[in-house]
Amino acid sequence: MSVNAGKKSARAAGRAKRQTNHDHQILAYKEATGKTVEAILHSRDDTEGFWTLEIRFTDKTAFFFDIDARPRVRADYMKDDKGDLRPVRRYGMKTVCDW
Repeated sequence: MSVNAGKKSARAAGRAKRQTNHDHQILAYKEATGKTVEAILHSRDDTEGFWTLEIRFTDKTAFFFDIDARPRVRADYMKDDKGDLRPVRRYGMKTVCDW
């Protein structure tokens, strides 16, 4: 299943609420609200190249997050305009391993 398909189905089912905070998008997982955390585990999968964050709750449920470990870089070419930098050209986001 694609990542986008998983996000779409989660939103459609009302399991995650998308909020906007300035220029950041925030996903709020209402299933975790009010639960007591038993353990937080963080590991790395060297074969797939991602990190996993697992949050276990005392009611024997858990959230798993797979985090892509490839760094992404965005570059902006800027010009000093009377003491303030202004963008001249914005380059798109690049994943480092794509170079």
